[in-house]
Amino acid sequence: EGSRGVMQAFADTYDEGALTGGLGERWELLGCAVKPYFNCGLIHAPTAALLDLVAETGLTADDVEEVVVGCDRLSLVHVGRIGPHPTDMTGAQFSAEFSLGMALVLGGNDFAHYAEAERAGYRMPAVTAVAERVRLELDPEVDAAFPAAFRTRLRVRRRGGDWLQKVASAPGSPEAPLSAEAVRAKFHRNVDPVVGPDRAAAVVRAVDDLAAGGPVAAVLGALR
Repeated sequence: EGSRGVMQAFADTYDEGALTGGLGERWELLGCAVKPYFNCGLIHAPTAALLDLVAETGLTADDVEEVVVGCDRLSLVHVGRIGPHPTDMTGAQFSAEFSLGMALVLGGNDFAHYAEAERAGYRMPAVTAVAERVRLELDPEVDAAFPAAFRTRLRVRRRGGDWLQKVASAPGSPEAPLSAEAVRAKFHRNVDPVVGPDRAAAVVRAVDDLAAGGPVAAVLGALR
């Protein structure tokens, strides 16, 4: 360490003890997020809130007059700047408006949904119609909780004037961790179409066996 050391490259002030504090007892990986959706993590909480409302109320795209995403100030500029008309994959993944339109119209935000959007040249009238009715605004409570928690207060005004509201945390974050089943389900959604369900299941079994001392070679073999 020193003036050109690793820690100095990241910050002028730092705590060297953080590298060894709780070594062998505290596992930083457990504080990481597992992203269930194929978009920016800042859109995960609004996506979950919208899909929850769909499941709870039967909400459809035709019902929606306006969607208001209460968010933190980083989200306003990071996923609220591209707008409802992305022109490439990165833009679609970082557009809160387009992503929420996809969730409502296509039923989710998996890789397959974004691949479908790419094939369509991101010209999807039904998705865009919803995206144009999405608005992001600063929510003081959500902003105060960030970045310790990734949350949203989502409000949907239905045709006819009544409002639905849902407060949600980003699924997969430490505040709302995914179950092992949900992680496996995401893996299979992404991997089965590429290598087939049998090969994907072999990878899962090999990884699961690691906890009981199974060989790393089995994982590498399944991934070859």
